Amino acid sequence: MSPQERRKKRQQAQSAAQNKAAVNGQIAVSEEVEALSVKSDRRSELILIVSVAIAAFLIFLRTVAPGLIFGDGTELTTAAYVLGIPHPTGYPLYMMLLHLWLKLPLGEVIARANLFSVLCASGTVAISVLIWRRVLTSLLPKWPLKAHLLGAASIALFLGFLRNSWENSIVAEVYALQLLFTVGFLFTLQRFEETRKPSNIVAAAVVFGLALTHHRLSVTFALPLAMAFWWAKRRVTDFPWRRSLISALLAVLACQSLYLYLPIRAAAQPPINWGNPVTFPAFLNHVRGGEYMQFQLLQAFPGRPFSLESYMNFFFLTLRHLIGEVAAQVYPATVQFVTDVFPRPFAIPSAPFFVIGVCLVVVALYGMRRWAKIQPLTAMGAALVVLQNLVVIFIYNIADIRDYYLFVMWVVWGSVCLGVLVGVQALLQRYTRWAPRPEFAYAFLLLPLLPLTSNFSRCDMSKSDEPEVFAQLVMPNRTDAMPENSILITMGDDPIFLSWYRQLVRRERTDVLVFGANFASREWYRTFFTPSQIEKYQIRFADRIAQGAAEFAEQVSNAIIERNVGRYPIFTTIDDPLVLQELSKRYTLKLVAQQVFVMRSFWGPEPVRVRRIEPKRF
Repeated sequence: MSPQERRKKRQQAQSAAQNKAAVNGQIAVSEEVEALSVKSDRRSELILIVSVAIAAFLIFLRTVAPGLIFGDGTELTTAAYVLGIPHPTGYPLYMMLLHLWLKLPLGEVIARANLFSVLCASGTVAISVLIWRRVLTSLLPKWPLKAHLLGAASIALFLGFLRNSWENSIVAEVYALQLLFTVGFLFTLQRFEETRKPSNIVAAAVVFGLALTHHRLSVTFALPLAMAFWWAKRRVTDFPWRRSLISALLAVLACQSLYLYLPIRAAAQPPINWGNPVTFPAFLNHVRGGEYMQFQLLQAFPGRPFSLESYMNFFFLTLRHLIGEVAAQVYPATVQFVTDVFPRPFAIPSAPFFVIGVCLVVVALYGMRRWAKIQPLTAMGAALVVLQNLVVIFIYNIADIRDYYLFVMWVVWGSVCLGVLVGVQALLQRYTRWAPRPEFAYAFLLLPLLPLTSNFSRCDMSKSDEPEVFAQLVMPNRTDAMPENSILITMGDDPIFLSWYRQLVRRERTDVLVFGANFASREWYRTFFTPSQIEKYQIRFADRIAQGAAEFAEQVSNAIIERNVGRYPIFTTIDDPLVLQELSKRYTLKLVAQQVFVMRSFWGPEPVRVRRIEPKRF
């Protein structure tokens, strides 16, 4: 090789080396820029999530109930305060979390419990931002980052301000935490679908396990979790599904150890000890909600199963009510209440609102279909949970079934938002030259204003004082209205729940013996009283559930009235005319107080009467 050829070859080699170095340098710079961009995106997402959660928290805080509330909230709060056992299924995780939260010096105990729901609801909104940001990024990839972020934030706030969601966000109840668990579970499925990492499916199992110790509706997570393992086995190469399955099962089982709270605390005989689950049969009956399953699952009325005709009537009433509720989440629907057919009240929408509800469901199905195309595992997981919730709604005949709508409405309205966005984009692209621009993203902020402005006055409980007035009517602090050492016989949830709270938390009227007439045939109710109280008042319990008003009046009389009338002042809130008729054959009933309250919006105004029971005068 000549010197000229060697020199030319060296120059070519040097040039190639320089080109390679330049390319490597460009790649390194490109990777660094991409890393900085990802870091910036994550920072923007984090700032947005925190901002949205704070905004939701402040709005919920503005409307939160300041004190006593109607419903199960006062019983749950009292049980958590004394580390007791509330009504089935016991909610052990909620009891422990709420008990710790109540230690914070944040006003009255019930106000702290209400605030806990505000915190859970704000957390749900934050996780919702994460979910919908990922959905929008995959569904609308040509849209700018700002549109994805603001769109996700707007959808999350929109869903947080739906009526049912808002109502459960401002009172002490188990459903705000349940929705947080459900949305959190869906997020872990979404993360697993994106990353295909075993750690994310195990995280989903942990959420499932914890949620099971909170509310039995969490059993609906099992099918989506099983589907995730099936999907991973078929779609993910070299996925360690056996090891992941074992880890997931162990995680779920480990979480169930929290149920030990029930027998451990029941053995300590707390003043709230529903079901007294110290034995395994009692524990199992309490956890599975045995009494509710027996009297309300596929039952037209307690103890009376559906006939084919009555169930078809129930089914179509529920269907019409549910479709109307879709529209009513955002705007007050015109409804006709049907309250005299079954124990459950039905809000039957007018024809226009029914049509609107049907149209919204159709748009939701379209949005869900588009979601399933980009994130099949996540979308199908959400759909499976919704379908199982709907099955419960159509077979479980309880009055407060609206609380079971929470995740159903979250998915339906989230899918409606997706369907509208995709549809609008398709129309604009077909008939105009419109292209997404960052500044257009601010239009998304108008979305949550619709439910916010519509539902604010409906959901605002900041000035609610009816429960306090109710509690004072039933068990007044004034001894001239209810003398010391009186006996108060209650009927229904609100009178006894509010009285428990006042006696055990506020330490008001601890001299009054409160006896729940509807528990007269429950042997476990004995544990609510001290041995000295049982001996002093000679309390007896029936050995079977009463069949009819006459037997019920007999049981109540034998339990607490017969041996105490004339010895102690006795008052009652029993208002069933048939039961009162039976009691009036034995005793003199004197009306001493009455007032009308709206305890449940779907029942409307209800009169509450207090009567004094005295010996029969002949």
